[in-house]
Amino acid sequence: MKSIWRNDSADKFSGYNLWMNNFAFTDKKRKHVLSEIEGFSYKPLISIATPVYNIEEVWLEKCIQSVLEQTYANWELCIVDDASTRGGLLETLQGYADRDARIRLKYLPKNLHISGATNEAVGMASGEFIALLDHDDELHPNALFEVVNLLQSERDADIIYTDNDMINTDGKRFNPKFKPDWSPELLLSYMYISHLMVCRTALLRDAGGYRKGYEGSQDHDLALRLSEKTDRIHHIPKILYHARTLPASVSGSGDAKPYSFLSGIKAVQDAVARRGLNATVERPDFAVKAGYGIYKLNFNDIGKERVAIIIPTRDKADMLKRCITSIEEKTTYKNYEIVIADDQSREEATLNYFGAIRHKVINTGDSGHFNFSKIINRAVRGLDGDIEYILFLNNDTEVLSGNWLEEMLGWMRTSRIGAVGTRLLYPDNTVQHAGIIAPLHEGLPGHAFKTLPASSMGYLSYAKVVRNYSAVTGACMLTRRSYFEEVGGFDEEKLSESYNDVDYCLKLREKGYRIVFTPYAELYHYEGKTRGRRVPVRNEYHFRKRWGHIRIDPYYNPNLEGWLFDVRKDIREVLPVSRKIRVLLITNNLNSEGAPLSLLSIAKGLDRERYEVLLFSPVDGVLKEAWRNEGIEVLIRESKVKGIAADEFESDMKGLAGMLREQGIDVIFCNTLDTYYGHHVARALNIPSIWCIRESVNIRKYFREYCKSRTLSGLAVRTYEVPSHLIFVSRETAKLYGDLQTKGSVNVIYNGLEMDEIEKYKIACSRSQLLRDYAVPEGKKVITTVGQTIPRKGQHIFIGAAISLLKKRDDLLFLIVGGRDYDYRDRLEEMIRQSKTGDCIRIIPETQDVYPYYRLSDIFVCSSFEESFPRVVLEAMAFGLPIVATNVFGIREQIGDKREGLLVPPGNPVLLSNAIESLLNDEASAIEMAENAYYRVVNRFTYQDMIASYERCITECMFLTPEPYDLRINSRKTWIAIDKSLMLLDQYVRSAGRNGYREASKRALRRLYRSLKKA
Repeated sequence: MKSIWRNDSADKFSGYNLWMNNFAFTDKKRKHVLSEIEGFSYKPLISIATPVYNIEEVWLEKCIQSVLEQTYANWELCIVDDASTRGGLLETLQGYADRDARIRLKYLPKNLHISGATNEAVGMASGEFIALLDHDDELHPNALFEVVNLLQSERDADIIYTDNDMINTDGKRFNPKFKPDWSPELLLSYMYISHLMVCRTALLRDAGGYRKGYEGSQDHDLALRLSEKTDRIHHIPKILYHARTLPASVSGSGDAKPYSFLSGIKAVQDAVARRGLNATVERPDFAVKAGYGIYKLNFNDIGKERVAIIIPTRDKADMLKRCITSIEEKTTYKNYEIVIADDQSREEATLNYFGAIRHKVINTGDSGHFNFSKIINRAVRGLDGDIEYILFLNNDTEVLSGNWLEEMLGWMRTSRIGAVGTRLLYPDNTVQHAGIIAPLHEGLPGHAFKTLPASSMGYLSYAKVVRNYSAVTGACMLTRRSYFEEVGGFDEEKLSESYNDVDYCLKLREKGYRIVFTPYAELYHYEGKTRGRRVPVRNEYHFRKRWGHIRIDPYYNPNLEGWLFDVRKDIREVLPVSRKIRVLLITNNLNSEGAPLSLLSIAKGLDRERYEVLLFSPVDGVLKEAWRNEGIEVLIRESKVKGIAADEFESDMKGLAGMLREQGIDVIFCNTLDTYYGHHVARALNIPSIWCIRESVNIRKYFREYCKSRTLSGLAVRTYEVPSHLIFVSRETAKLYGDLQTKGSVNVIYNGLEMDEIEKYKIACSRSQLLRDYAVPEGKKVITTVGQTIPRKGQHIFIGAAISLLKKRDDLLFLIVGGRDYDYRDRLEEMIRQSKTGDCIRIIPETQDVYPYYRLSDIFVCSSFEESFPRVVLEAMAFGLPIVATNVFGIREQIGDKREGLLVPPGNPVLLSNAIESLLNDEASAIEMAENAYYRVVNRFTYQDMIASYERCITECMFLTPEPYDLRINSRKTWIAIDKSLMLLDQYVRSAGRNGYREASKRALRRLYRSLKKA
């Protein structure tokens, strides 16, 4: 049976065909794949088993043709005709067999149905692996290649399955099935593996092949039996199979073949019996109503094990009473005891309630800081010795389904299941918890299907079926005491308040236990729906440090995003590459300043095993040796890209393209707006390109000032359409460019810091010694700003604030690090002279050695008018400084106001001085903010994350084929004329609104006359 699971709404995937454009299989990709196959050391024969019965020739031909177009050629197609009666079908089959010896045919004299016919095809197979293909479906051209590529590193794999979608009779693809990795409990809920499934031939034959009597669910029955013989099951998260929807097709509607549901129940019931579970299988009401092949286990004999329900609480007697009353009144399982883990309750109402109830109360709190993990661990240690099953339950929950404990205990009795979680609802009947996705929120865990209506099925029905997750919430979690003790319980030291439940589940998974979510146990959870819970920065740091290596959740497909499992629109296909990818980085200059230094930082981090880096600069500079010291070839060619005429630009770009043509470049990476020309060179060379835009400016205004001619300015702005990936260093900067048309993927990649270097410096250089070395008078508080002295950095505002503060106190020293010999520096020095503050405000010449100034400082200040995501702020955070900064663009993403620092509007020295003064006067707040800032930078803005993101963009970009493009400026004159006409029309309309149409017409005619005269 084909997959019968469907999505809640077909229009949810209305943009799916647009998404598929990112995965179009081009000649460029085919050529690359063929070269990769040549390097394979292992090329097993894949036998494709295809039973055929009375299918229209047009669909059969498309099916066979999809096999013939496979990039991996070591296959055989074993076709068994199941006594078809359709005229012309046998002739079609024979025609294909005559043309290609890899197509093998067998004609059955009698109809054996799909199970029997498939077994005959398996019997014909001589390959090491068997792939299952229905007679009206299609394989992606790369399907077998991807399977064999996985086998290069996973030689012992027994079962391999892929993602798939559906394809209708018009060739339109829809309903993508982005599946999790191997999920045993989900397979009991429905046949989620579906197509493409490839399995080892010996394993398939050992399992007895397909069984008669399971038609309609024969694939589900087979998968259940195979998975009992091996756990070497691998998933390729790519759509490599297209299931055809035809009238009366099971893939289109389960109701087309009602007997398939009976076969499905039988298949799952058999599996339950083989596994020793005492349960009866049925289709739940919602599945019957929707026509889905979804199955539920009703556990018949749960046993009589004691269950300790541990409820941590501090006061809030009414909330606790509601929780306990719901347990007492609704729970049908009787052998439980409630243990209240009291954390220093003080309210009289709570203490009276404790005295009135029969349940055990354990004092688990102490006089220190709140420590949830310690409360749970103490409660578990206080249980009677014979209790094995423990259930953690928040005091703000309310039981809804009477059999909730039976539903959880039924799964918990399977020895390899470590924890079971439930479906929790908000009081408005939307989902609060339906499992936890480990790296959902920028690497941090989050709840699946949060805010989804309770009646909704969710993506692929995940919100309504039993399945595996990486974790479930401790707000309602059942586990075994022996497992809890085996992994050391909850982490009291590093995860005192948050993520302790997720950490516990991940530790269980490390031991080989599985985590199960069941929607059939439901409770209300009265946690605030819109209230954001503040996570302690230390907890976040330690969670990331321990589990940050989990980039992809095995139970959450990388083609999805968000807690509602939306299909990602920005993802691009990444194919395996055995050779090095040759990347050309283009910098605006080689000066020791922000953008070139950031690009050098990226270049240093790119994996040299996978990337070969070159650098191009239009001008020489002091950083050239730093690049060469990294083993990077530096290409320097003076290019007239600023303030030149259009014809000069065209000539210069042709020369640059000629210079680069023989370099064998795969991807061109342009850093900053000034390097826009690199994308036009990339198109001339037919190379994909990436544009990292670091400037928070109006792009149209920027290029009007940067380019000499209007023609070239228009071309520069339209460069936005060219690159395959646009990268911004903050979300706020990206918003500035939101109204421009782009055909590329838009990415935000935060700057990251190499913390090891900073930590080593902090250990090696003591602050006290630096204060002496840099002649800082004893007792002075040092307030520092770092950055080249230019007006947009706002050092004059910094000096204004310093003067104001120095009038109030004499224990301050202000340092401006980054003095350049510009007129602006002269202006700053004049301000200092006139202030008559002596040596209390100093300008330090520009230097690359800025670490000492962070280390000796007490407060860091950024007074800029315009910053996208300044590195100096990250460095100050890494040095653990309290920070005052302007609230411009990406700074708001670096620092939370009053959390990691204080934010003020730009250009106001009074507000700046007030913020600095508040940190000076409130040392406790300053220390807390500095600590928060340190943990935020090491949590969120890591160098490893930044490099991984850039590498992903490069590898995605490599396989894209740029659209045809003509570098000649003249070829764009029509568009330029249109732009100019639209501009004139806009001017006319504005003038008419102000002055009336008669006057507007006169002005328009005068402009036209001047334009013609000039021409």
